[in-house]
Amino acid sequence: MAVAMLLMWKFFFYRKEDVSVVCEKNGQRDIEIKGVLLDVCRLAPVAIMGEDERYRSIRTKTNEELTGGFGTLLDGPRRLYVSEKLHPLAEELKRVLKEYDYELLDAESVNSPLSFQTTIPTIFREQGKYIVMDAIFYWED
Repeated sequence: MAVAMLLMWKFFFYRKEDVSVVCEKNGQRDIEIKGVLLDVCRLAPVAIMGEDERYRSIRTKTNEELTGGFGTLLDGPRRLYVSEKLHPLAEELKRVLKEYDYELLDAESVNSPLSFQTTIPTIFREQGKYIVMDAIFYWED
């Protein structure tokens, strides 16, 4: 039996001012949260960072989360971008990564084709068209 395992820790960071109420009616509040998604590799001291938007629907009476949605950085290096508005948060995260000797990989380095043949069970790219990001941040055993 195969067991899927991601070889990374995923973190989402945001500030209070980046949370906004999109709609509130019928006892439900829909919110949007803009923040920075950080994927840290568990095998090597490297990480990738990009902007993400998360959505949640909350029952106002009980504060119970009804639904939610979020993205992933693994669907491509084009996601490794942080807007000017979230730059201060991203800079603080870069500082902490550096303090603990982690290297923040840029889109160019992880977008390079993989230099060897292998099979990576990923839904993001076809076999033989893997990029460095696939090898570092995804694994299944």
